[in-house]
Amino acid sequence: MQEQMEKLEDLRETIARLDSVEGEKNRAINERSEIKQVAHEANMKARDEITPRKSSELYAEVRTLKELLTNKQEDLKIKDKNISSLKLELEKAKSYNLKIAVNDASSGQVKERFSPLKAFKIRLTDWLSNFKRRVQELEDELENRKLSESKIFDAWLSKSRQFEEIKIELKESLLEIASLHEKLESLGTSYNGKIKSPAEKEIEKIKSELKLAKENEKIVSSKAKALKDEMSLLKNGMKLANEAEEKSRRALDDLTLALKEVASEASEAKKKLSAKQLELGLVKKEAGDLKDFIKSTKDRYKMFLDEAKKETELYRKTTERLKLEADEALSAWNGKEMSFVVCIKEVQEERDLALHEATKLNESLKASEQRSNAAREENYKLRDILKKAINEANVAKAAGDVARQENCQLKDCLNITG
Repeated sequence: MQEQMEKLEDLRETIARLDSVEGEKNRAINERSEIKQVAHEANMKARDEITPRKSSELYAEVRTLKELLTNKQEDLKIKDKNISSLKLELEKAKSYNLKIAVNDASSGQVKERFSPLKAFKIRLTDWLSNFKRRVQELEDELENRKLSESKIFDAWLSKSRQFEEIKIELKESLLEIASLHEKLESLGTSYNGKIKSPAEKEIEKIKSELKLAKENEKIVSSKAKALKDEMSLLKNGMKLANEAEEKSRRALDDLTLALKEVASEASEAKKKLSAKQLELGLVKKEAGDLKDFIKSTKDRYKMFLDEAKKETELYRKTTERLKLEADEALSAWNGKEMSFVVCIKEVQEERDLALHEATKLNESLKASEQRSNAAREENYKLRDILKKAINEANVAKAAGDVARQENCQLKDCLNITG
């Protein structure tokens, strides 16, 4: 019984300790909530002190300055766009200048192409003049050869007539010689042995005539030979003249064909030259149009540039004015900022103090949590002990019931025996 009573006392103490631990736990939770509330109030106070009326006014001024700067930046962007458009037009003008240079180069190339055509034309005119001169020389030579040929032919005709006459004379002299020989023979036979004086005279006369006839025959034969040689020479000359005339005719035909070919080439070259001249005219016209366009573009660009310079000057003056205003606003802002910084420092100091207190409270909260955890562990241990004690109490109660029954039985037995 005494042991059971001790166990009951232990159980009561354990319950009291559990109640105290629960109370400490509740106090720690309350302290934690209070610390959180204090920290929240400190943060709210710091926030309220950081945003006073002066800081709002300063922020409004800064906002207006920012708006002015953004407006000026937009104006600058517009100016940059205008300048970029002007630069694009300048690039276009440069490209047109380059195109003109290319056209000039192409016109130079066309002129270079024309230069061989012109040289060919000059050579062609020189060749044509030489050809005409050569044709004239050949025609003159042909005319001279024709004249010489006609003269040779006339001489050949006269010589042939002379040759015929000489042949006739030679035949006549031969006939005369033959007749004289016959007369001489007849006289020799008829007057053989008779009176000789007149016959001899006649014979001598005939002999002398025969001698003259022979001499004439020799002369005529020599003349005939000379005429024959001269006629052969004339024939050779006529043959050579005919060959030369044929050569001249062939050369004239070749020159005529060459002249036709050259004339066709000259016509083609003339057509090409006219086409190239037309192309050169078009190129010159296009170059003139491009130059006019470049001139107008330059004038327009100059006008835009003057306007841009004026606007840039205005913008520079506006920028200087805004810079002065910004410097003044900056100096004012610096003064306000110093006071604002002082306020911020004070608020930061208060905030640091609040944070320090919050840190202390947090540390105490952690300590209370640790104590709460230790109490919870001890509570768990006490619960285990309590469970064991309850179990033991139940066992003791059961034993007490058994002992009570036994006592009752003993009392009954004692009553019976008594």
